Amino acid sequence: MTHTFTRYSGLIAGAVFMAMAGQAAAADLPGAPPPPAGSDLFGPSFISGGSWYVLGDLGVGFSDTSGLSDNALVFGAGIGYRFNDTFRTDVTFDYNDNYKDNGIKADGYTIMLNGYVDIPNRLPMGITPYIGAGAGWGELNASGGPGAARLDDNGFAYSLMAGLSVPIQPQLALDLGYKYREILINGSNAQDHLVRAGLRWSFN
Repeated sequence: MTHTFTRYSGLIAGAVFMAMAGQAAAADLPGAPPPPAGSDLFGPSFISGGSWYVLGDLGVGFSDTSGLSDNALVFGAGIGYRFNDTFRTDVTFDYNDNYKDNGIKADGYTIMLNGYVDIPNRLPMGITPYIGAGAGWGELNASGGPGAARLDDNGFAYSLMAGLSVPIQPQLALDLGYKYREILINGSNAQDHLVRAGLRWSFN
């Protein structure tokens, strides 16, 4: 578990470094026009009302389900709409690879409708903190353990999120986020913590 966490943490840290280095290089280009008055480096372009966007991310999940303590690769994708500088919403699909513990293997997925509140122009270089929550449907597929039993169950799912958006180009942002996710099923609910890095592309 320690080696896996170290590897994924290194990938995420590298993505942050490259994004911030790219920002600095773009700002230092000779002849680059100054940002508009009263805005940050990418403010008016990066945070604009009424635009569709797509996103994709990759990271690591840490299971908090009773009797299943492990980490696994997670990835997600979605499509969303920004209404204004503060509020956006999207529909996302998230999948976790097998969590493994005591001979049990469990993977799962969720499909959720999410809402976010962005807090623009509060950090240097246009970095935007956000918080969010989502609700939808999820499924857990588990096998192994005593008697090599198999469990396939699904139910209502919800999530709580927080993170940072780091602008790379006017329409492209690096998204660094944390998500708590829970699927309500028979017995112990499926719970995990996701730490992810991804890209979000705006069409406007």
